[in-house]
Amino acid sequence: MIEIIYSDESGKQEMPASAVRLPRNVRQIGNGEDKRKIYVEDYVMTYIGKLWDNPEMEHTAGVLLGTVKYSEGVTYIFISGAMASEHVLFSGNGIIFSDEAWTSIYENMKEYFNELEIVGWFLIRNDSAKEVDEGLYKAHIDNFAGIDKVLLLADAKEKEEEFYIYHNGTLAQQEGYYIYYEKNEWMQAYMVEKKQGKPIEETVEDKVIGNYRALIQEKKENSSQKRIVAALYSACTFLAVVVLAIGVTMMNNYDKMKGMEAALNSLTQNITGGTNKKETETETVAAANVIVGKVDGNIKPTTEETQEETQKETEETQKSQEETPEETVSETVKPEPTEAIMEPKAGIYHTVAEGETLTAISMAVYHTDTMVEAIKEANGIVDENKIYPGQEIYLP
Repeated sequence: MIEIIYSDESGKQEMPASAVRLPRNVRQIGNGEDKRKIYVEDYVMTYIGKLWDNPEMEHTAGVLLGTVKYSEGVTYIFISGAMASEHVLFSGNGIIFSDEAWTSIYENMKEYFNELEIVGWFLIRNDSAKEVDEGLYKAHIDNFAGIDKVLLLADAKEKEEEFYIYHNGTLAQQEGYYIYYEKNEWMQAYMVEKKQGKPIEETVEDKVIGNYRALIQEKKENSSQKRIVAALYSACTFLAVVVLAIGVTMMNNYDKMKGMEAALNSLTQNITGGTNKKETETETVAAANVIVGKVDGNIKPTTEETQEETQKETEETQKSQEETPEETVSETVKPEPTEAIMEPKAGIYHTVAEGETLTAISMAVYHTDTMVEAIKEANGIVDENKIYPGQEIYLP
């Protein structure tokens, strides 16, 4: 049998409190101890539960792996691994860890748990005996001598377990312990390998542990849903603002287009009629001013000074017509339309005036706004609102 060297309390190495990192997600079983605290990782308890559900095994024994730390007079035992041994012998009340058992244990430790040490052992019994008898005490002293070595005694029939710690020459029962939850890659790999690739936690899992994990998962899902709802709300608000801005812009362009169309119709009728009356000339000039105001984006009202200048020009024109032959008068009466009020023609290039939009140009040329996309495509314009005065665009 391989000898386990005994170490007394003088071997304790005290550590500062900051050096002992306690798990965050824990569940307390029973009452906690003040001087000795046992923390067992969830996968270890799942593994033990799988073993005691095996009806073919009357008794099962193995080792517990982890680390032991001492800080400010408190002993912390962290158990993050467990391995059952097929070579442990049971004879009456005697339990013997054979040489084959220790060889197998150390080989598996080297392969799966090379950073952990043996902190105790476990025994699963089917006889409902919970007390520590002489056979258990002798097995513990012979194989796991030393202070603060742990014994996990499990009752397979009652599905109960108790922890004992060797202290002051006896195995003292613990009042309680803690189960903690962490990513235990060592234990997962060992469980998968020993169970033909099927994780134990998928087949046997403590009901309370399952409820705890479900609660944690539900909290994560609720938090994720809240973030998604907030993001959707922000996106909908932004889209609503964009749609509102587009609607306002379209309404403004529509008003400008209707005003320009009315002014152009009025101006065309006056020019075609060839009237020389003062009132008609005044209306024509006023209509032209309205068009220019629309194009500039501001309605420029006709001032008294502008009206006087218009009246003087009209009188001079009438006087000139009286002194000029009829043919000359006829030619003089029809003024050439200015560029600001000239209707652009399709199939030519058009110079964009101040305040003009593609919608207004489409209405003026094609009497519909459906040609805006064709104008954009013919000129390589991406945004119809981004054209500038003096720009040459082709009207298809």
